[in-house]
Amino acid sequence: MPRFPDAIGYLIEMRDAVGEAWFHALCDFAIAASGESPRPEALDDLWSLFHGDTQYVPAAATIPATPAATAAVPPPAYLEHLTDFNAFKKLVPGLAVRFDRQLTVIFGKNGSGKSSLCQALKVLANPDRPADPLHNVRATYPGTPTFAYQFRGQAAPAMWNQTFGFGTLAPLLKYFDSTVAIKHITGTLQPRAVVEVAPFRLEVFEYARVLLTAFQAAATNRINDAASRLQADIDASKQRLAGTVNINAAPFDQWTATNSASCAEYFAGLPAFDDTKAARLGECTRALGQLTAASSEEGLRSLRAQHALLVQFASQLTSLSEWCNSARLADLQATETQASQKRTASAELARLAFPAGANHEQHHALIAAAAAMYDLSAFRAGEHVCPLCNQGITDQAQRLFIAYQGYLTSNLQTELAGLDRTLQTGRATLDRVAAFRLNDYSACRDLLPPGTYDVIVALSQAIAGSVPTDGQPLSTGNATQYARASELAGYIESIRAAQTAINEAITTGTQNRQELTGRINAVQVEIGGLRVHQAIASEKNALVALCDRSTRLTPEHQRINRYDFASRLRAMTNKGKDAHRELVLGTFEQRLSDEYRSLCGATLDQMGVRLSSRGDQQDIIVTPQVGESPVHRVLSEGEQKVHALAVFMCEAATAPHRVLVFDDPATSFDYNYVSNFCERLRNLVRDQPATQVIVLTHNWDFFVNLQATINRSPGLNARMSVQVLEDCATVREYSENWDELCNEITPLLAGPAEPSAEGKERAAGLMRRLIERLTNKHVFNEQRHQYKAKTLQVSEFHAFTKVVPLEPAEADTLRDIFANLSPPEHDDPRNFYTTRSRAQFNTWLGQIHAIKAALEARRP
Repeated sequence: MPRFPDAIGYLIEMRDAVGEAWFHALCDFAIAASGESPRPEALDDLWSLFHGDTQYVPAAATIPATPAATAAVPPPAYLEHLTDFNAFKKLVPGLAVRFDRQLTVIFGKNGSGKSSLCQALKVLANPDRPADPLHNVRATYPGTPTFAYQFRGQAAPAMWNQTFGFGTLAPLLKYFDSTVAIKHITGTLQPRAVVEVAPFRLEVFEYARVLLTAFQAAATNRINDAASRLQADIDASKQRLAGTVNINAAPFDQWTATNSASCAEYFAGLPAFDDTKAARLGECTRALGQLTAASSEEGLRSLRAQHALLVQFASQLTSLSEWCNSARLADLQATETQASQKRTASAELARLAFPAGANHEQHHALIAAAAAMYDLSAFRAGEHVCPLCNQGITDQAQRLFIAYQGYLTSNLQTELAGLDRTLQTGRATLDRVAAFRLNDYSACRDLLPPGTYDVIVALSQAIAGSVPTDGQPLSTGNATQYARASELAGYIESIRAAQTAINEAITTGTQNRQELTGRINAVQVEIGGLRVHQAIASEKNALVALCDRSTRLTPEHQRINRYDFASRLRAMTNKGKDAHRELVLGTFEQRLSDEYRSLCGATLDQMGVRLSSRGDQQDIIVTPQVGESPVHRVLSEGEQKVHALAVFMCEAATAPHRVLVFDDPATSFDYNYVSNFCERLRNLVRDQPATQVIVLTHNWDFFVNLQATINRSPGLNARMSVQVLEDCATVREYSENWDELCNEITPLLAGPAEPSAEGKERAAGLMRRLIERLTNKHVFNEQRHQYKAKTLQVSEFHAFTKVVPLEPAEADTLRDIFANLSPPEHDDPRNFYTTRSRAQFNTWLGQIHAIKAALEARRP
């Protein structure tokens, strides 16, 4: 028994066994799908779940309704007749066969045209071109085989010829003959042809496989696209660095979109390329140029000239620096301010000591001369006379002399004199600074750090321009710009460093060429390292960003590429096979076993037959075997026919609207199998009234047994039409009723003239059937099949000794009559009866009636 009612249960079982959130979601998506292509949103959700970016919250999947059949069920097909045969094998032109009832049984002996009629039905049902010719090979001019057929509901018959094609009515006609039997016996079986698989929802595994394959492709493309874009950016960065950096060396040689750990570590440990590094690169570049120049005489001469120029440059700047250091504008401005303040104080003292309107300088000279001779502070009123005018000293004069003495003995004048001397000396120095003009040393520009020469020129101009012009107070000067003279010392050091470097290059070039070469190589190596550092530092932010992208991409890339999607898909396929085997194959096996039981009374297991399955995905096909061998190598011919009919009946049951055609289905059956098959046909007719059944046979026992089986079921006799095909020309309703046969024979033998040859032939056939009816009804009591061995000929009347035995004379009479009514195999039936008179036929008929009356009289 299946573990689950449909395939969804098997998929859920696999989902729970895997236990991965993304696969859980994939299975839920497949269960809720209805055959549409995977949505991009679903693939994005699976991507997030696969990488653990989101958490999946399982919800009950919405299961769509079971899909309906892909095509509408056609109305029941009913073949009404085959007519208008023309040049079709040996069938007589104009032959018409009508199928008026659900079951039509047509009996035809060998040569009657039964096989030709079967071939006409087969070309409609079988898409394969028949190997045997369809035209009458005996005819001088065979012609084109054609015939007409009409189904119920058609307005007019349809004509068939070879241009019409073969098997065009295969959906309506299902045909069984020895060829189909061999195919079922030796070939494989398709369970889907028997079992309606839609209710089992097997498509969920197909949806899951499609979704898994689509996700794998989308995830692989997505991660590969991201890796390709990142690799392109990495390659572009490498190319930008290639002019300076050896990208074929570590760590750049192994840097890929998914391998950036070494580069990331390298970039993280790389210091910034600051001004010190930049200055060092400039120094090394200049040193390399100087050392290279020192390797030749011409270069040495150039270096000496450069050295001399640098000496002059440094000397001129040194002079400017010394002047500026000796006379600082800010200090002189402060001195000028102090002198101004002291002059103001001196004027105030003079105002107090000198009379108003006196000339300050003259008055100062006068009292200064007097003070040199006398102590003016010692004069007293009334005691001394004025040394200038020789008049007596008054109190006012005494106070004036005391003021003069204070004025002359004050430090203010001394200080003012010192300040004036300082200002005079500073003014002289400032004049030199203002007149300073730097010579043209532009030839030294490349010998100094980048921009140094231009800065020195601008600085010297700024310093010279900061000094006030002649006649202007010092306060009008720019002390801030003037103070920049302190920067000159650094630039002078740079010039002297350049001098030293050139001097060392000259010394090395003139004394030790080997050392010169070594220094050149060392400087080149250092320059290379600094330039690499500079190039990488300039791209560092972009390079680190690429490494960060790689760090994020690598786990996803590895997770996608290392995941075993193939095994997951294979496991899903195997699980689908399990579902198919338990659901479809189990149902198919049960139905086939039921058909076996109906046909031979034994199940598949009891017959030793097992179904070996194989196939891709879950579309399994099976091979019937006994042990390890195919059934056709083990089973008997009759058992093989049971197997073939069981498969055919299983397939026929799936489409009850079709027409089923059986061509000699009971061949190789013993009587038990014949009876079982007759009962199966009866059940088919009874249970599937929409199925039309056409049986063509030359097996008399099967022919009679089928009629008896149908007649035993009330109401089924009305659904059966029994017909006899004779000489490829006529088809008549078959009857075994004694009175009907007698009523048909009597008109043929009545009348004054002899019956025609055709009439005698027809009368002979009816009388043979009358003898068969006599033995079956009155000798065997309608149970001849229980007593007559299969190998016993129908005309062995001496062996008919059951129920109501025949007397020896009666048996001889019946055998003689039957022999006279049956032309030998090689005789021409058209001439056989011409020598038999009407009286002879009447005599035989009378003997048959007499034996019938005797049997009825002896019946117990």
